[in-house]
Amino acid sequence: MKKTELNAQEINDWMYDHWNLYSSEMCNEKLLRLWTNGQGCYRVIHGDETLYEGSQMTHAIDAWNKA
Repeated sequence: MKKTELNAQEINDWMYDHWNLYSSEMCNEKLLRLWTNGQGCYRVIHGDETLYEGSQMTHAIDAWNKA
């Protein structure tokens, strides 16, 4: 059996592209969601609108609270 070869760039790409839902709820008749990924980024989406995407948790929380 051959050992799997790991590629750092593929791991980074996978961590960036795979988002996990942390929280969601209905707010003003739209779904509000907070997503995180493996590289410490946050995404706050309210309905179809992205309110925040970046690496600052405090900014993500602020966007969540303003929705």
